[in-house]
Amino acid sequence: MKDILYLKEGRNRINLPFEDIVYAEKYGAKVIIHAQERDYFIYETYISLQKRLDDRFIRPHESFIFNLDHISSIENSRVKMDNNACVGMCEKCIRKLRRGMDENACKY
Repeated sequence: MKDILYLKEGRNRINLPFEDIVYAEKYGAKVIIHAQERDYFIYETYISLQKRLDDRFIRPHESFIFNLDHISSIENSRVKMDNNACVGMCEKCIRKLRRGMDENACKY
């Protein structure tokens, strides 16, 4: 079965495959899910969202959850995603992200 994140965005119900999620970003009381085709703005706690995702997702910082399958590179303190998004992070968060990538690579 395909892994799907079921979302409610306003009055719309959306079935978003995990593979389409690039990363999520905490934005005040909302979460922005940056997907391949578009962004989704949802009202859900960050902890709740993280619990609904699988181990291809990592939260190295309190404001970001990354899909490890969509990280193109990590250069200095920047995470570059395959949709050309670039997210700046502190060195501690970068180390946590690299550890997660190493652990995830060992599973395959």
